[in-house]
Amino acid sequence: IQETKTRLAKRKKEGERQKQVEKHTASKTKEFWFERYKWFITTGGKLVLSGRDARTNDQVVKKHLKTTDRYAHADLHGAPSVVIKEGESATDEDMEEVCAFALAHSKAWTAGAREGTAYWVLPDQVSKMAQAGEFVPRGAFIIRGKRNYLNHLPLKMAVGEIEHEGARKIMCGPPTSVLARSERYVIIQPGKSDRSKVSAQLSRTFEVPEEEISRILPPGDVEIVEKKGLE
Repeated sequence: IQETKTRLAKRKKEGERQKQVEKHTASKTKEFWFERYKWFITTGGKLVLSGRDARTNDQVVKKHLKTTDRYAHADLHGAPSVVIKEGESATDEDMEEVCAFALAHSKAWTAGAREGTAYWVLPDQVSKMAQAGEFVPRGAFIIRGKRNYLNHLPLKMAVGEIEHEGARKIMCGPPTSVLARSERYVIIQPGKSDRSKVSAQLSRTFEVPEEEISRILPPGDVEIVEKKGLE
């Protein structure tokens, strides 16, 4: 009798575990062209693109930086190039979000900083042409002229469920941009939790493949500091 009870309890536990797996079945969301880059949509509805590496840093500027756009960069060496489409009509809030995004994807995050500085410039200030004595490596650009600095930008990002062109997406961006579009989100900052473990956790939470989460998170370890609308 005891052996039978043990077997029944084991089967019941396995059944509950299977139900949990089925409940959190990952479903891939619609993929958009801009997902080859880091991306988010500002509170004002502007699409923002950022390079993932040296190759996409070159692409995001050479292919997508137009005269009506704006360019942003963290005030740190090696940070990614960031482009806000139709940036000439962006609000101050949009530009602050763009600069905060540029900072979050820089070495400032991996260093565990709590705030930092970034700047934005006009497209014609961004150049690949080196002058005598200058060297411009792949993925890097020279900025000439006045830089519009934004200081004391907080190193916090939000990951939330949004709708874009009728499709469900998981977006990682400055909290103001995510909160404007999502009722289900987490807020993260540099921390001590392993990035891959948090990525797996958020994958289960939002029921999407882990790759969709890992591709949008900032570099380095993270800490979840707030949740809304999630179990």
